[in-house]
Amino acid sequence: MRGLASVVAVVADLSGAAGVAVPLLCLLPDLDASATAQTTPCHSRPIISLGPLLLAAPEPDMYGVLAHEIAHHARPDTWQRRIQRLHRLAYGLTGLTVVGALLGWPFPPAVTLAAVAGLALLAARWCQRREEYACDAAAVAYLNQLGLPGLDYITGALNAATAAESPWYARLGWLWSTHPPVQRRRRHLKRR
Repeated sequence: MRGLASVVAVVADLSGAAGVAVPLLCLLPDLDASATAQTTPCHSRPIISLGPLLLAAPEPDMYGVLAHEIAHHARPDTWQRRIQRLHRLAYGLTGLTVVGALLGWPFPPAVTLAAVAGLALLAARWCQRREEYACDAAAVAYLNQLGLPGLDYITGALNAATAAESPWYARLGWLWSTHPPVQRRRRHLKRR
């Protein structure tokens, strides 16, 4: 297992390649061998949470995962705003549907509102999956800037994630998820 200091150095190099502030790193046991990117209104620094098994992952896999998470911080937030709007629309319409049902609205308007809410949620998920594809491509570019084989590193990280993905998810579960199936992400990268 590598030390946290070496991970900080990798994150600093990747952040420099992406042109973003070096994120704060948090170690979260629940993440296993993955990582997540997030922000908080408490401070302006981006955050990357790491699973402890990521520290023991092969170097190319770790670099690939970290580059992908940094890409989330480096990309413009236009996708995030779209996703947030769609989520608000979906949840607002769902709430309106519940209120309508409690007030005794006729069945067709309630069903229409519920259907529109469901479509808004699916659209938000579609936007999030597009963001994942874009972050994979950006991560390849950041790794290439550091003189590393970016495509190989990202593909390796995706290959490592394949084992955790269920066959059900790969076939249909991704429709409701924020991440596309690993196989589609690999195909998308090869097309670039």
